[in-house]
Amino acid sequence: RYGDKETDEERNEHLLENLQGVPDDERTGRFVCCASLYGEGKLLYQVTETVEGRILHAERGEGGFGYDPLFLPDGFEVTTAEMTPEQKHQISHRGKALRKVKEFLESLEPHE
Repeated sequence: RYGDKETDEERNEHLLENLQGVPDDERTGRFVCCASLYGEGKLLYQVTETVEGRILHAERGEGGFGYDPLFLPDGFEVTTAEMTPEQKHQISHRGKALRKVKEFLESLEPHE
Protein backbone atom coordinates (compact mmCIF):
# COMPACT_ATOMS: atom_id res chain seq x y z
CA ARG A 1 0.00 0.00 0.00
CA TYR A 2 0.95 3.57 -0.56
CA GLY A 3 2.36 5.23 2.53
CA ASP A 4 3.17 3.79 5.92
CA LYS A 5 -0.02 4.84 7.69
CA GLU A 6 -2.15 2.42 9.69
CA THR A 7 -5.77 3.29 8.92
CA ASP A 8 -7.64 3.95 5.69
CA GLU A 9 -8.36 7.48 6.89
CA GLU A 10 -4.67 8.15 7.58
CA ARG A 11 -3.63 6.74 4.19
CA ASN A 12 -6.25 8.83 2.37
CA GLU A 13 -5.17 11.97 4.23
CA HIS A 14 -1.52 11.19 3.42
CA LEU A 15 -2.35 10.73 -0.27
CA LEU A 16 -4.29 14.00 -0.44
CA GLU A 17 -1.45 15.87 1.27
CA ASN A 18 1.06 14.52 -1.26
CA LEU A 19 -1.18 15.45 -4.19
CA GLN A 20 -1.73 19.07 -3.13
CA GLY A 21 -1.11 21.31 -6.12
CA VAL A 22 -1.12 18.44 -8.63
CA PRO A 23 -3.33 19.33 -11.63
CA ASP A 24 -6.46 17.24 -12.19
CA ASP A 25 -5.13 15.72 -15.42
CA GLU A 26 -2.12 14.37 -13.50
CA ARG A 27 -4.10 12.87 -10.60
CA THR A 28 -4.37 9.46 -12.20
CA GLY A 29 -4.59 6.22 -10.29
CA ARG A 30 -4.62 2.52 -10.98
CA PHE A 31 -5.55 -0.54 -8.96
CA VAL A 32 -3.83 -3.79 -9.99
CA CYS A 33 -4.65 -7.39 -9.13
CA CYS A 34 -2.45 -10.32 -10.12
CA ALA A 35 -3.93 -13.76 -9.47
CA SER A 36 -1.91 -16.94 -9.85
CA LEU A 37 -2.84 -20.60 -9.63
CA TYR A 38 -0.20 -23.17 -8.78
CA GLY A 39 -0.59 -26.91 -8.83
CA GLU A 40 1.74 -29.88 -8.88
CA GLY A 41 4.65 -27.53 -8.26
CA LYS A 42 4.14 -25.33 -11.31
CA LEU A 43 2.33 -22.21 -12.41
CA LEU A 44 -0.93 -23.23 -14.06
CA TYR A 45 -2.49 -19.84 -14.75
CA GLN A 46 -1.78 -16.19 -14.12
CA VAL A 47 -3.74 -13.06 -14.90
CA THR A 48 -3.28 -9.36 -14.21
CA GLU A 49 -6.18 -6.91 -14.34
CA THR A 50 -6.42 -3.19 -13.65
CA VAL A 51 -8.94 -0.43 -13.15
CA GLU A 52 -7.87 3.07 -14.15
CA GLY A 53 -9.19 6.35 -12.82
CA ARG A 54 -8.55 9.67 -11.13
CA ILE A 55 -7.86 10.64 -7.54
CA LEU A 56 -10.27 13.31 -6.31
CA HIS A 57 -9.47 16.27 -4.06
CA ALA A 58 -11.89 15.11 -1.35
CA GLU A 59 -13.58 11.90 -0.28
CA ARG A 60 -17.04 11.00 -1.63
CA GLY A 61 -19.20 8.09 -0.57
CA GLU A 62 -19.53 5.78 2.40
CA GLY A 63 -19.10 2.33 0.85
CA GLY A 64 -16.06 0.27 0.10
CA PHE A 65 -12.76 0.62 1.91
CA GLY A 66 -9.27 1.99 1.44
CA TYR A 67 -8.98 4.56 -1.31
CA ASP A 68 -12.53 3.97 -2.63
CA PRO A 69 -13.84 7.39 -1.47
CA LEU A 70 -11.07 9.12 -3.46
CA PHE A 71 -11.06 6.96 -6.60
CA LEU A 72 -13.19 7.94 -9.60
CA PRO A 73 -12.96 5.17 -12.22
CA ASP A 74 -12.59 6.25 -15.85
CA GLY A 75 -15.99 6.52 -17.53
CA PHE A 76 -17.93 6.95 -14.28
CA GLU A 77 -19.30 9.93 -12.37
CA VAL A 78 -19.30 8.16 -8.99
CA THR A 79 -16.43 6.97 -6.83
CA THR A 80 -16.03 3.31 -6.04
CA ALA A 81 -17.27 4.20 -2.53
CA GLU A 82 -20.52 5.50 -4.06
CA MET A 83 -21.11 2.33 -6.10
CA THR A 84 -23.11 -0.65 -4.96
CA PRO A 85 -20.98 -3.71 -4.20
CA GLU A 86 -22.31 -5.29 -7.41
CA GLN A 87 -21.32 -2.28 -9.54
CA LYS A 88 -17.87 -2.15 -7.99
CA HIS A 89 -17.34 -5.90 -8.51
CA GLN A 90 -18.11 -5.54 -12.23
CA ILE A 91 -15.35 -2.98 -12.81
CA SER A 92 -12.84 -3.73 -10.05
CA HIS A 93 -9.40 -5.14 -10.69
CA ARG A 94 -10.11 -8.02 -8.32
CA GLY A 95 -13.50 -8.78 -9.85
CA LYS A 96 -12.08 -8.85 -13.38
CA ALA A 97 -9.12 -11.04 -12.38
CA LEU A 98 -11.18 -13.52 -10.40
CA ARG A 99 -13.76 -13.88 -13.18
CA LYS A 100 -10.89 -14.91 -15.47
CA VAL A 101 -9.61 -17.37 -12.86
CA LYS A 102 -13.12 -18.83 -12.64
CA GLU A 103 -13.29 -19.16 -16.45
CA PHE A 104 -9.94 -20.95 -16.45
CA LEU A 105 -11.01 -23.36 -13.71
CA GLU A 106 -14.28 -24.09 -15.51
CA SER A 107 -12.33 -24.88 -18.69
CA LEU A 108 -10.34 -27.68 -17.03
CA GLU A 109 -11.23 -31.30 -17.57
CA PRO A 110 -12.67 -32.85 -14.40
CA HIS A 111 -10.44 -35.33 -12.58
CA GLU A 112 -11.86 -38.64 -11.44
